Amino acid sequence: MCISVAFDLDDTLYKEEDFVKSGYHAVAESIGSKEAYMVMINAYLTGKNPFDAVTREIHTEMSDKKMLTIYRQHFPNISLDSKTANILQLLKDNGFHLSLITDGRSSTQRNKIKALGLTDYFDENIYISEEQGCDKLSPNSFAAVQNKFSSDKEYWYIGDNLAKDFFHPNKMGWKTICIKDSGNNIHSQNVTVDKEYRPQIYINSIDELKGLITK
Repeated sequence: MCISVAFDLDDTLYKEEDFVKSGYHAVAESIGSKEAYMVMINAYLTGKNPFDAVTREIHTEMSDKKMLTIYRQHFPNISLDSKTANILQLLKDNGFHLSLITDGRSSTQRNKIKALGLTDYFDENIYISEEQGCDKLSPNSFAAVQNKFSSDKEYWYIGDNLAKDFFHPNKMGWKTICIKDSGNNIHSQNVTVDKEYRPQIYINSIDELKGLITK
């Protein structure tokens, strides 16, 4: 019997900050202002609304709503690093069933998936919360994986967000694995959560999955 391994997307398979920067570039290009990019970056780093900051400092006629739409719908300049690609290929070559479970808007997440070339590894086994009619705090996507690979002997979930990634797979008897924040994750891991929200295993990088695969 096989093992199913499901991954989160943002800040697990790539750094979500790269998407943020790509989105700000797209907005700045649409406005026609190179300065707008740094205004958004500075606002982001100080916890302010980047689009409000552009409106105040650049005096663009573009609305915050339009900027947000451009940000969400742009095709991002992001890429999969070699360590992540190697791990995904290793899992696939060794007969693991791979799935992707991610929270967010379908169009935004699909653009990320295409930019990263992830369909080469996950095929059609991609579960996006909006497409599932739920959010990450729902068990729907995890249940869909179990239904798809009902004969598998184990189910693993690899993520990063302590607030919502591990609650349901823990409850469903999955092995849960958290990749530690390298310092620039969108959602900080420096939070206190109840036991049922905590992963069973922490690893420093995705490369450490090699040790779990060979056990």
